[in-house]
Amino acid sequence: MAVQRLYPAIPESDYLERRSRLQHHLSETGLQGALLFNRANVAWLTGFRPSIIAPNMAFVAAYLPVAGEAQLIGMPGLANLMRESAWGEVTTVDSPAAGIAMLLRLAGPRGSIGIEGSMGLHRAADAAELSAIEQGIGAARLADISAQLWDCRIIKTAWEQTQYRRLGAITALGFRAGLTMIAPGINEQEVARAMWGAMIAAGADAGPNGGQIMVRSGPDRYAVFCGPPTARRVQKGEQMMLAGGPVLNGYHIDIHRFANIGPVSDLQARLYAQSRRGIDAALAVIKPGATLGNIYAAAAAAMREGAATEAIAWRVFGHGIGLENYEYPMINEGSDVVLREGMALAIEIPAYDVPQFRVQGAFLEECVLVTADGAENLTAGVPRDLHVVM
Repeated sequence: MAVQRLYPAIPESDYLERRSRLQHHLSETGLQGALLFNRANVAWLTGFRPSIIAPNMAFVAAYLPVAGEAQLIGMPGLANLMRESAWGEVTTVDSPAAGIAMLLRLAGPRGSIGIEGSMGLHRAADAAELSAIEQGIGAARLADISAQLWDCRIIKTAWEQTQYRRLGAITALGFRAGLTMIAPGINEQEVARAMWGAMIAAGADAGPNGGQIMVRSGPDRYAVFCGPPTARRVQKGEQMMLAGGPVLNGYHIDIHRFANIGPVSDLQARLYAQSRRGIDAALAVIKPGATLGNIYAAAAAAMREGAATEAIAWRVFGHGIGLENYEYPMINEGSDVVLREGMALAIEIPAYDVPQFRVQGAFLEECVLVTADGAENLTAGVPRDLHVVM
């Protein structure tokens, strides 16, 4: 049993469930352990999530044997944080080289070891460290377990689902605060600050700070994707987009909402309706046993009815959410990934005015939990109607 923690990042019961899930995969595939460098994987298994990774403390890894406790390894400066917040046995090392040596001892001289090798699981280790692992263990002994790790992570535990329900309510407060602020002359940063203030006051993470808020407005910024809010002031006749979300206990959420400052043009109304039809259709087909390809197909078919634009700017209609904003799986055409109860997904439906960008159009997005018989809309507290300021 793990040593009790004063300020655990995740409940011990969650650690034990997660450990059991991954060890089951290791046993099923005949592996004797899993070596984790990906920081989200380390956080998922042990709860370890520092506020900052300084260069002199950057080495962090976890090793999970097929039976027994997880081993969390890091530099001395992180030891106290590990011992107060993370589960498993904690070992400190004076250098990355010593950490690699420890991992090699844990891996032992025989048997296959699982590693993160694909599917977006980028390892927080430099080339020399990865080379030392590969040489020390032997490439023939290393097996990619990325699919198994995602199989563990995409099904949220009961505790994780509770975090998402809280996070949806916090997000709703922030987005409503931002929408209320919108008026001619206000700038994007002022709206974003109002959103952050409301969300942090409601309980969103203040540290380690995370999340992302995007606000953009006006014809010169309609086609600027993934950029931060600027000092640009919105004018009558323009549209403004609010997107992103806060973080709660390390978990991300991601939604989009839109506002019109002044009368709504016919083109903007038709694009908005097109996105709305798509997201309604997507949500209607979500249930265990359906595929992500079914979601894409339903949304695309609904959007073609009275389409304001034939161009679809994205070939992805959503993604998984969790300890990162964009996680496996992606919702794209033909995907055969089967929905399972407990998955958390962001459904996003593009209907932008491309390539002209005469108006902003819409990219409505909701976050859902897959339930036994459908989808629970986590972000229903933010009205989906186009917000109009006259």
